[in-house]
Amino acid sequence: MSKVRLGIIGYGNIGSQHGRAIRDGKTPQVDLTAVADIDEKRLELAKSIFGEHLTTFTSASELIHSGLVDAVLIAVPHYEHPSLAIEAMEAGLHVLVEKPAGVYTKQVEKMNEVAAKHPELVYCMDFNQRTNPLYIKVKDLLESGELPLEEALSAFQQGVALSKVCMTKLNTVQQEVEKIVVAADDDNEYELETFAELED
Repeated sequence: MSKVRLGIIGYGNIGSQHGRAIRDGKTPQVDLTAVADIDEKRLELAKSIFGEHLTTFTSASELIHSGLVDAVLIAVPHYEHPSLAIEAMEAGLHVLVEKPAGVYTKQVEKMNEVAAKHPELVYCMDFNQRTNPLYIKVKDLLESGELPLEEALSAFQQGVALSKVCMTKLNTVQQEVEKIVVAADDDNEYELETFAELED
């Protein structure tokens, strides 16, 4: 199987994390062939890591239409996620969009509609926190009704990230999560040595 030629659009904190994962061999089926960013220093950083074979662009559109990539990873400010994903899919590229999908519902709906018109393409969102034990426990609290959704939403909508009710519940969650022993191996992969305690 040939490698997927990937272009990263946005080489900031998240985009460069993906770049390092590729460099470190965590995705051997991917070849980073292009990077786009409006910050020249970010492009220089990418070149210093990947060498002269990496093509850089100051425009996402130029990367998308360059013919150098089979897929793009979009890691730019949230407002631009849908428009760049749409442009990439319409150019015949596979698309991985960082979370969130976008800022405005109508833009995200349009992005999803375009994806539905291109079943030959892979299109997905990077929801990488779904396996995080903390969020799994919060989800369980919400689903069980122990943390009522209305209370969590009310606290959020009032601009309070964690109300006293949520904080009490999350303190309990944190204590349970702290019981998990996480050991990093040489590849920065994490093994959960005990997980059963969370299910009690």
